[in-house]
Amino acid sequence: MPPELQTLRIIWFAFVASITVFQIILLFMGLPQVAPEWTLGGIFAVCALGPAAFGVFGVPLFLRNTVAQSAFIVRFACFESVAMFGFIAAIVANLPALSLGMAVVAWALLASVFPTEERYTAWELRRLGEPDP
Repeated sequence: MPPELQTLRIIWFAFVASITVFQIILLFMGLPQVAPEWTLGGIFAVCALGPAAFGVFGVPLFLRNTVAQSAFIVRFACFESVAMFGFIAAIVANLPALSLGMAVVAWALLASVFPTEERYTAWELRRLGEPDP
């Protein structure tokens, strides 16, 4: 396994762990007992679509000539931002359930790009313009 791949796996785990920490903080934070602001929560949810879409479609399209390690990290950050929008929505709009839902989406997106040797090698081969084996 290339050392870059091992490093990517550590970074991937850090992103997954940070989303988990956000949810634990919300669990123990104790939000005020006020009515939820559904419109504001919806705005945060829609805003999260941008980074999610860029992570899924934009990174392979616009960063195809970037080294695999950098491209993977950009994707991880895009997917983590989905959970961050949910975390902020929970605090600002009093919607902890929305935060948990967006965290689940972020975890699923991160799981879909777990850095395997095959994915890492395929990215590098595409970047270098070589055909997949």
